[in-house]
Amino acid sequence: ASANHYLLTDVLKQGWGFDGMVMSDWGGVHGVADTLNAGNDLEMPGPPRMLTPENVKMALQNGQTTPAVIDDSVRRTLRTMLRTGLLDGPWKTDPNVVNSPEHQKLTREVAEQGIVLLKNRAIFCPWTRRRFIPSR
Repeated sequence: ASANHYLLTDVLKQGWGFDGMVMSDWGGVHGVADTLNAGNDLEMPGPPRMLTPENVKMALQNGQTTPAVIDDSVRRTLRTMLRTGLLDGPWKTDPNVVNSPEHQKLTREVAEQGIVLLKNRAIFCPWTRRRFIPSR
C-alpha cells in the first residue's frame, strides 16, 4: 500500500480530502519513485533505506518523479509538523499530567473507538489456523 497511487492519492487525499502526511508501515517501502509518486511522504522507520536524499535526487534527475511531487510531500510533512507542535521548541513534560486519570480515560476512549473487529471468512485473517470451507 505504500506505493498505491489509487489508495494514497485518489482515495485518501483527493476523495477524502486528507491534507496530512502519509507515512509507510515499518519496512513497507520497496521503491523510490513509485512510493513518492503514489503520495507516500515518509519512510519508516528512520533513517530511510529507500527514500534517502541521494535516491530521491537520482529519481528527480532521471525524470522518474517531479519537483511538484517532492514539493507536495514536503508541504504535507511540514504541515503535520506544525500541527503537532514539533517546530515549537523543546517539549516540557509535566509529570503530574502524564499518565493522569484524564490521560488514562482518553487512552481507553481512543482504543475503544479504534478497535476493528474482523470476521474470519475464507481464511482472510493470517493469525488463525482454522480453515473455512464454504458450503456449496
